[in-house]
Amino acid sequence: MKKFIKLVGSNAMGDNSSKYLDWYCDHVSILFRDPGMLAATLYRLTHPPTGDEPQYVCLYTFQDESDFEAFSGGAARQAASIVREQGWGKTRAQVTHRGEYTRAFQRTIGHAYPSVVDLRALQSNTHDADAMMRYVDSCMQTIIVQHGGRIEIMQPAAGCDHWLLLHTTGHPHHDDASVQPLPAPACPDALPPLALQTCWAGKYVQIAQWSR
Repeated sequence: MKKFIKLVGSNAMGDNSSKYLDWYCDHVSILFRDPGMLAATLYRLTHPPTGDEPQYVCLYTFQDESDFEAFSGGAARQAASIVREQGWGKTRAQVTHRGEYTRAFQRTIGHAYPSVVDLRALQSNTHDADAMMRYVDSCMQTIIVQHGGRIEIMQPAAGCDHWLLLHTTGHPHHDDASVQPLPAPACPDALPPLALQTCWAGKYVQIAQWSR
């Protein structure tokens, strides 16, 4: 069964990165009381923003959509919301992005170091997971052959208008300043005609993880 992923992008208001991390870790620890949440991974942008990308991205993983729906109305989320509204996070944590997805495709070449992730939010003219998988996989061939790592394609769930592409690099020193534009597909004539537009993109480093 395909895992269900919730993305929350946020910015720390003012120069409060260390306090923000402390607050976010406490926040996720409360959310993680819900038994349906399998994992949560928090990332921080490695470069100054060049567009609409958030400073922080947290990916929450659930077994399926029904577990996420139970979490959404559950006690853990309610408790975390109360703490946020009554504490430091109310004025210092700005939520900028939300999205819900199912993991449609994953492929790994070499080693996938968990530290550095190129993340792209992509709008497309298709909702066909197979067509999107073939197209993006072809676009990423040169990059993944050069750097190795893991590609994950997240299909938008209801209410979400973009796909999510993650490249967890297999090169521990893959430290380009920002995410490069998505290359053209290697074999365009053999692929369905897709139009892709990058909504936002960023290079992120993993700074915290929770898992069961």
